[in-house]
Amino acid sequence: MPNWSIQARVRLLASLAIVAMITLTLIFVISGQIERSLQARQSELSESAVTSQTALAHLSHMKLAALEFLEQRDLALAERFQNDADRFHAPMSELKRTDAAIEPGQIDQDAQAFIDVTQSVFELRQRLGLDQDSGLEGRLRDAVHNVESRLEGFENETLTVKMLMMRRHEKDFMMRVDQKYVDRLSARVSEFKTLLPGYGYSDADQAELMRLISSYESDFKTWASLRLELQESQDLMLERYDHVAEELNGYIDALVYEATLFSQYQIDTNQRALIIAAFATLILALVCGVLAWLLGNSISRPIRNIAESMYALSSGQSGRRKTGRNEIEDMQDALSVFRQTQMEAERLRDEAAARESRQREERQRDRENFLNELEEKLGGLIVAIVNTSGELAQTSAMLKTEADASFVEAETAQKSSERTAESTKIVSSATEELSQSIASILTQLQSSSEMGEKAVRDTSELDETVRTLSRAADEVLDVLSIISDIANQTNLLSLNATIEASRAGEAGKGFAVVAGEVKQLANQVAKSTHTISARIDAIRSGVDAASQSIAGVSKTIDGMSRVSSEIVRSMDQQKSASQNISEGVSAAARDTQSVTTAVSNLSQSVQRTDESVNAVNSAANSLSERAEALRADTQEFLRKMRAA
Repeated sequence: MPNWSIQARVRLLASLAIVAMITLTLIFVISGQIERSLQARQSELSESAVTSQTALAHLSHMKLAALEFLEQRDLALAERFQNDADRFHAPMSELKRTDAAIEPGQIDQDAQAFIDVTQSVFELRQRLGLDQDSGLEGRLRDAVHNVESRLEGFENETLTVKMLMMRRHEKDFMMRVDQKYVDRLSARVSEFKTLLPGYGYSDADQAELMRLISSYESDFKTWASLRLELQESQDLMLERYDHVAEELNGYIDALVYEATLFSQYQIDTNQRALIIAAFATLILALVCGVLAWLLGNSISRPIRNIAESMYALSSGQSGRRKTGRNEIEDMQDALSVFRQTQMEAERLRDEAAARESRQREERQRDRENFLNELEEKLGGLIVAIVNTSGELAQTSAMLKTEADASFVEAETAQKSSERTAESTKIVSSATEELSQSIASILTQLQSSSEMGEKAVRDTSELDETVRTLSRAADEVLDVLSIISDIANQTNLLSLNATIEASRAGEAGKGFAVVAGEVKQLANQVAKSTHTISARIDAIRSGVDAASQSIAGVSKTIDGMSRVSSEIVRSMDQQKSASQNISEGVSAAARDTQSVTTAVSNLSQSVQRTDESVNAVNSAANSLSERAEALRADTQEFLRKMRAA
C-alpha cells in the first residue's frame, strides 16, 4: 500500500463504492432503455395487429354486405358496403412495415381492386334489375308475358309446349348460369319460328308473333349475357376477397411472429442483463471488500503503533506493550500515565514552594532575632555578637547547600516538564489528525448510507411497476378467456347455421357461405386468442422472474444500507471519543506548559536565593571580623579604663 494519507485511502474506498454504484446503475439504465425500445416495438406491432384485425373485420363486413345485396337486392346494403370500404381504408394507412413479404400498401391496393369489382357487380345487378319489374329482368318478364298472352289466343299446344321448353331453359339458366341453356333456348326459338308458318295463321299474326318471340330471345340473350358477366364478376369478387383476406392473415401472422421474436429477445436481454449485473455486483463486492480490509488494516496498524509507542514513552519502557485491547484504549492508558506524571510534577512544585516559604520565614525570623538581639545586646554583648556571627555563617552554609540541591531538582523538573510538554503536543497533533480522519470517514459513510436508501426506494418503485404489469397481464388473460368463449359460441352458431343452410337447399347457399365465413372468423379468433394467451403467459413468467430478481437486489441493498448505518453510528462514537481525547490532551499540554513555567520560575528563585546566601555568608564573615575588631577595641577600651 503506498504512503497515502488516511483521507486519501478513505476517498479511494468511497470512489470504488461510487464506481460500483454507477456501474450497476448504467447496467440497469441500459437494460431499461433496451426493454423500453423493445416494448415500444411490441406496442407498435400489437397496434398494427389490432388495426389489421379491424381491417379484416371491415373486409368481412364488405363481403357479407355484397352477398346480402345479391340475395336481397337492397340498395341500403350497397351503401353499407361503401361505408365499410371507407372504414377499411382508414386503418390501413396506420399499418407499419414488417418483415413479411406483403406490404400494407399492396394489401390496400388489392382491397381496392376487390371494392372495384364488387361495385361493378352492384352495377350489373342494378342493370339486371333489383326486382322482377325493373331492369332487364322486368323487360324479359314483359316479353315472356307478351308471348304467352299472344299464344293463349292461338290455342296451339305445340307452340305452347315449345314456349314452356324455352321457359324451362330460362329457369335452368337462372339456377345454373350456364351458356348451354342459352344455346338450347335459341334452338327452341328456331324450332318455334320453323313451326309457326305451318299452322296457317295470318301474316299479321305470324309477323306479330315472330316479333314477340324475337324480342323475347333478344331480351333473354342480353339478360343472360349480363348474368354470365355478373357471375364472372361474383367469382372474381370472391377470389379477390380470398386473396386480400389471405394477405391480411399473412400480415397478421407476420406481426404475431415478429412480436414473438421481440418478446423472446426481450426475455433473453433481461436475463443477460441480470446475469451481467449479478457478476458485476459479485466482482465489485469482492474488490471493495478486499480493498476495505487492506485500507482498514493500513489505518488501524499505525494507530496501534502510535498507541503502543505512547504507552511505552509514558511508562518509561523501551519496548512496545501489547495489551490485547483496541488502540483507543491503549492511547487512554498512555494518557492516564501522562496525567499521573503531571500530578507528580505538581506535587513536587508544591513541596518546593512550601520549602522555599519555610526557608524564607526562617531567614526572616533569624534576621529579626539577630536585629533584636543586636539592638538589645549591642551595648555590652560583643561576645554574643561574635557567637551569633559564627552561627550565622553556619546557617548560611546550610542554606547554600539546600539552595544548590533545590536548584538541581528544579532543573531536573524543568527538563522533565519540557519533555512532557513536547510529548503532549505530539499526542495532541496525532489525536486531532485522527479526529479529522474519523470525521471524513463518517461523512463518506453517511453519503453511502443515503445512496443505499435511495437505491432501496428505487428498487421498491421498480418492483411495484413490475407487479402492476403482472396484474395487467392477468386482466388481459381474463379478457382473452372471455373472447375465446365468445369465439367458441360463435363457432357453434356457425355450425348450426351451416346445418340449417344445408337443409334449406339452394335457397340456403348464400347463408351457408356466410355461416362458413363466420365459422372461419371464429376459428381465427380462437387461434389468435390462444396465441396471445401463450405470449402473455410467457410475458408474465418473465415479469415474475424480474420481480423476484428485483426483490433480491432490494434485499441486498437494504442489508448494505443497514451495515452502513451501523458503521456510521460506530464511527460517530469513535469521533466523540477522539474529540474527548483531543480536548484532554490539549488541557494536559496547557497544564504541562504551566508546570514548566512554574519550575523555571522556581529555578530562578533558587538561583537568587543562592546569591543571597553567598551575600549573607560574606556579611557574616565581615561582621565576625568587625566584631573581633570591636571586641579588641572594647577590650583595649576596658584595659585602658582599668588602667585608668
